[in-house]
Amino acid sequence: MRRVAIAVACAACAALADAPARAAAQDVSQAAVRTMQQQLKELQTTVKALTEMVKSQNQQIDDLKKQSRIQPLVSAPYPGPGGPPVPASSLPPPAAAPITAPAAAGFSALNPEIGVVGDVVGNATTENSHPGETDQFNFRELELVFGGYVDPYSRADFAITLNEEGEAEIEEAFLTQFNLPWQLKGQVGKFRSKFGKINLIDRNALPSVNEPLVVEDYLGLEGFSHTGVRVQRLIPNPWDQYLEGTIEFMNGGDVDRAEGGLFHAGKDKPIVNTHLKYYRDLTDSTGLELGGSLMAGPNETDGQGKLAHLVGADLTLTHQFAGGKNLKWITEIMHAGRANNNSIALADILPESVSLEDLTAPEQTEAGLALDAARRASRTDAWGGYSLVNYRFRPKWAVGARADYLHPINEIVTGNRVWSTAAWLTFHQSELMQVRLQLQHTDFGKPFFLASLRDSSADEVFLQFRFQIGVDRHGLQ
Repeated sequence: MRRVAIAVACAACAALADAPARAAAQDVSQAAVRTMQQQLKELQTTVKALTEMVKSQNQQIDDLKKQSRIQPLVSAPYPGPGGPPVPASSLPPPAAAPITAPAAAGFSALNPEIGVVGDVVGNATTENSHPGETDQFNFRELELVFGGYVDPYSRADFAITLNEEGEAEIEEAFLTQFNLPWQLKGQVGKFRSKFGKINLIDRNALPSVNEPLVVEDYLGLEGFSHTGVRVQRLIPNPWDQYLEGTIEFMNGGDVDRAEGGLFHAGKDKPIVNTHLKYYRDLTDSTGLELGGSLMAGPNETDGQGKLAHLVGADLTLTHQFAGGKNLKWITEIMHAGRANNNSIALADILPESVSLEDLTAPEQTEAGLALDAARRASRTDAWGGYSLVNYRFRPKWAVGARADYLHPINEIVTGNRVWSTAAWLTFHQSELMQVRLQLQHTDFGKPFFLASLRDSSADEVFLQFRFQIGVDRHGLQ
């Protein structure tokens, strides 16, 4: 019994001795829990901040994708050297600080971007519609491209072309200024007019071998490019959509009539062009672009300083598929008008294959009556358009087709019409090398008063080789 009492007493003493240690351990455990809780709160705060940052970066990426898909000639403004592009929906008010070009890093700012583009086209045809370029291979164009930032506020771009005969031409040479008031961007020099969609694209960068007929006839064989000044701005709007307005003042020019085009005048008489472009994403992979253009200027084919105008509307729909596939649909319609040339002669409206001797008493025939009616009219009008589809069904292969309609501006009086269809297959060896095979059929029609004549037509085959080293000017712009 005594031993049991001693054992109980020892156990009690041990328990009393261990109580402070257990209490100390419990205090340490509670302190650790409080520390972990504090760290967890800090971690939650950090995660929340990172989530907001990711959302902001995703929004910036979406804005950049939108700007990249529409590829405007002048991108959204920059807040300062090295700063990211500002979305069109968040343009600052006119009182905001001047915008600048992106700052270049280190000595690379002193090195211009340089590129060379070669364009070789073989052509076989049943009709000699392009003298000097048919039934043979033609080195259509060698293009030298230079571009770079002059300083944080401006950039210069140049494109010089040489043909097979070694003749050089300044195709584009302009300065872009970024820091204009009211968030404007301006260009001065020689540039392609911002009329419609295709006119902005050099022929070696087209989805087809050649330009649509309406572009060749109303704007010129290689499009409309003149010296002048251009001002454009992204227009804020309550719908938060991409809306860009452009106005251009360009010199007239003594353009060879055989080269096509509606506007012909001395350089002292300006040509004015306005353009409005709207873009929106229909889905994450589909984009829609709508444009409207109005160009007006003198037309001096008869030396009397007549006025001419050209109105255009364009639609572009793009869709990106998985696996690098994409589809592009472009449609343009143009309406041309100019004052009549009252001194026009009957011989001027006859096709080359018909002479005055082929007509009996020409002034008393339907041709003569039509000519008299045309002379009495104060204005004449013509219109044309095209629609093309280009589908890149594999990363290296694309197929396309185009339909053209044209009322030639030089044959307004005759009522002549031209129809054309084309189809092509393009092999993209890389983004710097393409080979294209194109088939084209053209019905040239005939004047309405020569209905007894057989329609003329042409079937053509084109084989194009396009190759490039360095940069391309469209990437520069």
